Amino acid sequence: MNEELLAQIAAALAERVNAAVDIPLVAEEDEQEFFQLVILITLQLVLELIGFKGKVKPVKA
Repeated sequence: MNEELLAQIAAALAERVNAAVDIPLVAEEDEQEFFQLVILITLQLVLELIGFKGKVKPVKA
């Protein structure tokens, strides 16, 4: 799987999570980056479990 595609999927999922969840006293941009990082790590773990090997850096949406 393409690293850029994986980062785009994580960013899109993070936007949806960020829209549904509000963390009090945290800026929206920080929430977005947090959710994107958590989702990207989760996607990497799942893909590694099914045989995909690769590292992806978070990207700005």
